[in-house]
Amino acid sequence: MMLRQLGPPILILVGPFTAAFLVWLRWGGARTGWTPRLGLWFTLLLAAQCLHFSEEYLTGFQRLFPALWGAVWAGDPARFAAWADAPFVAGNLVMDALWLLALPLAPRGGAWATYTLWLFVTGMLVNAVGHPLYALFTATHPAFCGAVGLPCWYFPGLFTALLHAALLPPLLREWRRAHRAAA
Repeated sequence: MMLRQLGPPILILVGPFTAAFLVWLRWGGARTGWTPRLGLWFTLLLAAQCLHFSEEYLTGFQRLFPALWGAVWAGDPARFAAWADAPFVAGNLVMDALWLLALPLAPRGGAWATYTLWLFVTGMLVNAVGHPLYALFTATHPAFCGAVGLPCWYFPGLFTALLHAALLPPLLREWRRAHRAAA
């Protein structure tokens, strides 16, 4: 259903989420360990994600990401239709709700909670790497910027993606430490 509503640009998540599942399984799945400090890092990352979603929505990510996808993969920014606000907002809110539900369940070590938070980390890594790359594309393709009315140094979500980049390393260090302590 999501592919039909959002089109091929949504497929950018399939590869990272598949890899995340395989890494999660290899890492031991639910046996990952937990600390209050890890819970704090996840809470901070979730707050950053709420800001990130706000930045994306207010600056038109739902319109510009399909255009970027079209420009990169088909040479035509008009190749893929802009995403309607409703599925974009609903999809983000559903994901945020799942992550919020998983957070208090993760200390119990359940597979659903730890896997859901692992997907959250994967998604935030996609944001931390992807948005600067999207901005780099705009900086090197002024014709694209002109076609979509975007400054040639910015892509929606860039600023808050840098928060993801700052929060992920300490979160992952703490999660690894908690995992080792639980093993």
